[in-house]
Amino acid sequence: MIMPGIYRKSREEVRQGMAEGFASFLKGSTVIDKLGTIRFLGENAAVAVSEAGVRFPGETEVPADRMVYATWVLEKRGGTWLVAAYHNSPAVLPS
Repeated sequence: MIMPGIYRKSREEVRQGMAEGFASFLKGSTVIDKLGTIRFLGENAAVAVSEAGVRFPGETEVPADRMVYATWVLEKRGGTWLVAAYHNSPAVLPS
């Protein structure tokens, strides 16, 4: 998982980071994720691009400066689609 200022190399690092976030500053938040495109690379792999953002308690929309474009590398294993890699970057460049 690669996000601005974050690089997590293992599934355990991702789990730990998400648990810490949802126990603190992300508590009560929701994520919006709008699929933009998906490209299948055979039967068991795909790359998807979405526009996403975190909506904090009390917010009805995600401010534009917190929206990101995300790239998902997906792998189908045992009939289930799994995230093999994830990356995001700001959708709006800082001024």
